[in-house]
Amino acid sequence: MTDVAPIKPTRVVLIGWFLIFVALISIFGIIGDYNKVSIIPEPIKAVYYAIGLILSILLLVASIGFLKLKKWSRSTLEFLTWVHLAESLLLPIMMVGVWPDRIALYVESVVAHPPNENELTFFTVFIALFCAILFIIGAMILFMLRSDKVRNAVIY
Repeated sequence: MTDVAPIKPTRVVLIGWFLIFVALISIFGIIGDYNKVSIIPEPIKAVYYAIGLILSILLLVASIGFLKLKKWSRSTLEFLTWVHLAESLLLPIMMVGVWPDRIALYVESVVAHPPNENELTFFTVFIALFCAILFIIGAMILFMLRSDKVRNAVIY
């Protein structure tokens, strides 16, 4: 007898391919962005980028495993989603509360002149909204990862 491949729910396919896409963008973004002006101060930047690169590679491997219906991959993706949710909450707080001078430096590198108050406000609000959208997307992925359809599909 031949082994019949299990049927993948649409959620598994969508989540798997979406996260592969996100992982690849993240990996190339981290590699290409490292030497540019950053909001994150220099001593922390190397550690932040190294952790980001490691997590992005882990995301890529887990997403491929998820498409292959490996049980370990769902748990790994759930862990990475929790990390993403925490980062989505902490990053705007760190930028506005701890590193406000770095925001001005970053905006200045983008607009090529010392930023005015409106540009700083726009960038701060943009980051907060961007992180809120990322949080919502992460919460939706977590909801789908924890659904019965996905749990039952990823059985081996």
